[in-house]
Amino acid sequence: FVHGGWNDLLDEYVGLFDFEGMSDCGATLFASGHTHIQKILTFKGLTYVNPGSVGQPRDGDPRAAFAIINSSGDVSLYREEYDIDKIAFAMKANGFESRFYEGLYSGKKIKSFNKQ
Repeated sequence: FVHGGWNDLLDEYVGLFDFEGMSDCGATLFASGHTHIQKILTFKGLTYVNPGSVGQPRDGDPRAAFAIINSSGDVSLYREEYDIDKIAFAMKANGFESRFYEGLYSGKKIKSFNKQ
C-alpha cells in the first residue's frame, strides 16, 4: 500500500503499469491512491486497487469512495453520500482557496489558480 506508485511512493501516478514487474516482490495485492480515481484491475493472479478518495474526487462522482479488503483478500469498492456543504463551509472558513472545495460538488479537480 502506497500513496503514489512503486517508484515514487508519494507522487507517482499509477495508470497503465507493468503487472509482470509487480509480481517480482512476491505480493499479489497492490494498492495506491494519488489519482483519486476508484478502480480494481486484475491480471494473472495480481490485483491492483485504488480505493478512490474521501473528498477531492477526480472521477465525476462526488460521493466518498473507499475500499474494503476482507479476510480472504477480496476487495470491494464502495461509495457513500456525505455532507459536502459542511466540509466546503469549514474549508472556506479555514482559508482554503475555492479550488480546493468547489471540486467536492462536481467530483472533478478544479484547476483555477488566483495568481496575483
